[in-house]
Amino acid sequence: MNLKTLRENKFIDIIFRAVDGFFKYRIDALAAEVTFYLISLFFPLIMLIFAIISRAPIIKEEMLWNFLGVLPTETLDALYTMLQSVTHTPLMVIVILVITMWSMSCAVEAISRALNKFYHTKETRNFVVIRVTGLLFAGFIVVAILVSFVLLVYGEILRDAIGRVIRFIPIHMLLWDILRWVIPFVVLTISLAIIYKVMPNRKVSLRSVLPGAVLASIAWAAISIIFSYFANNFAGYHLLYGSVAGVVMLFMWLFMSSYVIILGGYFNAGLYRLVKKELRERIESETDIS
Repeated sequence: MNLKTLRENKFIDIIFRAVDGFFKYRIDALAAEVTFYLISLFFPLIMLIFAIISRAPIIKEEMLWNFLGVLPTETLDALYTMLQSVTHTPLMVIVILVITMWSMSCAVEAISRALNKFYHTKETRNFVVIRVTGLLFAGFIVVAILVSFVLLVYGEILRDAIGRVIRFIPIHMLLWDILRWVIPFVVLTISLAIIYKVMPNRKVSLRSVLPGAVLASIAWAAISIIFSYFANNFAGYHLLYGSVAGVVMLFMWLFMSSYVIILGGYFNAGLYRLVKKELRERIESETDIS
């Protein structure tokens, strides 16, 4: 059985096209570009989270530091120095918010360029429109991250606080514990779906981009769990990277996160072309019959 015969099978042909496109579009390079902006975004975002959430009376600052305990000591020391000024200087909070929004908008714009490649379309929209759209998405994503952060890290505190006002029965507590994990996943999926729909210069429906958004969200959750297990149980990478091992691991996680985001868009574009191709073949078939 030769290669041509194999590709007559629709499923095999889809796999071949996917692999071919993977190298054709240099998805690794596209993911690296997004990672660059995520790296420049990460520390300002953490500082912004500290500045906003540390003012909440039900949250202790020590809990925030425990959450960041996975970072290397050198990084935490530098971050601590910056956070001391941020939490007491409202102007600095505004500056960090601007930096965070700008870096996030750059990351979204990089994803937009990748999506345009996947959909075989050129960017014809005004630069200002793209940048403003990116900034709007940046604001939405920052809020989504804050909501997810609060639910995941402080879900039990919020549950107890609400429980003082509303009497919880065991089923309510179980439902809350489930929702505090489900809601961030749904928020992530919706955020990705909106990006996949709006950012490419191609009209696509929200329904058509949901598969890639769900796939990317599941892949990101799986990669994060596996990566966390690896980082906590295998210390060999410290021998290679030494004192910067923690930073390198953080960068690797951001790169893999960028990868799954880009792959989600690539999956949607491939699905879009496949549906268009089948629709065109059906129309041609009906035309020939008539």
